[in-house]
Amino acid sequence: VGWGCQVLPKDWRPGDSLPPPSAEEHAEGFWTRQEKEKDSISLLELRAVRHALSSYKGELQDQHLHLWEDNMSCAYALRHGTTRSPEMMRELRLVWAVLERHNISLEVTYVASALNPSDFWSRWRPMDAWQLRPALFRGVTGGQCTLDAFACHRSTQLPRYCSRGADPHSLARDAFLLPWRGEMLWLCPPWSLISRTLNKLEVEGACGYLVHPTWPSAAWWPALQALTVSTRRLPPPRLSVRPLHGGAVE
Repeated sequence: VGWGCQVLPKDWRPGDSLPPPSAEEHAEGFWTRQEKEKDSISLLELRAVRHALSSYKGELQDQHLHLWEDNMSCAYALRHGTTRSPEMMRELRLVWAVLERHNISLEVTYVASALNPSDFWSRWRPMDAWQLRPALFRGVTGGQCTLDAFACHRSTQLPRYCSRGADPHSLARDAFLLPWRGEMLWLCPPWSLISRTLNKLEVEGACGYLVHPTWPSAAWWPALQALTVSTRRLPPPRLSVRPLHGGAVE
């Protein structure tokens, strides 16, 4: 489905139990269809290492990193600095570039997938990982939006976006920590965050486009009606939504 990584305590060992990670303690993303169909598992594992390093490059600057890796070919390439695969060698050079740029020393230990907490994030299928079809997005917004507040590198509609976890290309990990006033927002939040989204819009006097279900019985419905300037009914999900996890959307 995708890639994932999790920040572990320094004294963690395979088999140790862990509490659920916070948004700052994990990163994940989805592979494109081309990557899933064309690239080997080992190549994707190595690319996941690069994405993870890029996601935490600020925290890892001038640090030593102990990486627990559950793919033997990837672990070997990282430990020995070489591989027989030309594709993996190209990816390995990109990993080295990140390590050298941020002065990160790397120690790699193999761990079985069943004992690797990060394996959960590579198989996770979040029901809120979907995207409004880009043509429909452009038709609705007319190119006015400046920030996609709830996205990832696959689902974002805009160059500037926020993600729920660590993401190497996002503006921030939590859109609620950024000031919204002055932005024209594209808001496609998980339904569980609609109430909090409406509250921030009201408090900051911010403007944007909010995608939401038609739920008149929801607790947040009166607040939505009070803030709404105009509405547009979208086509059914099968015509308007692009799932990013291979399943149905929420």
